[in-house]
Amino acid sequence: MGFPAHQLNYPFFEDGKKNNGYKTAKKIQIPTLVVHGDKDKIVPIKQSKKTSKIIKNCKLEIIKECDHRYTKPEHLQKAVELITEFITQKCSEKKRQAKMRNKFQIRIGETTSNQKRSLVEAIECIEPRFSALF
Repeated sequence: MGFPAHQLNYPFFEDGKKNNGYKTAKKIQIPTLVVHGDKDKIVPIKQSKKTSKIIKNCKLEIIKECDHRYTKPEHLQKAVELITEFITQKCSEKKRQAKMRNKFQIRIGETTSNQKRSLVEAIECIEPRFSALF
């Protein structure tokens, strides 16, 4: 299956030239989950592998046969499950540890209302200041 051509908007391209994502990744001090499809032709998987090694307390999950846009419903479902599991695990850890004071952000693409509701409930369990961007 081919992918449509993508055009980067100029400010995004310029921003990418000025900023070093790996250098920024070193500053991340919160638990992090990276979900990547092994058939992603837009962002090389080696970038996620490198980033996940740079970030302390980072977990990398690779979804087999999955493209950049999670176009197959089962791939999107798997990603949502991995994110929900990660958040639920962190919620459980929070109950055993001191309250986390960090602000988190998650951006989820196209999901069903039930998936969004489950994620928001899991997010609110961890941290009320968590912001979910849909």
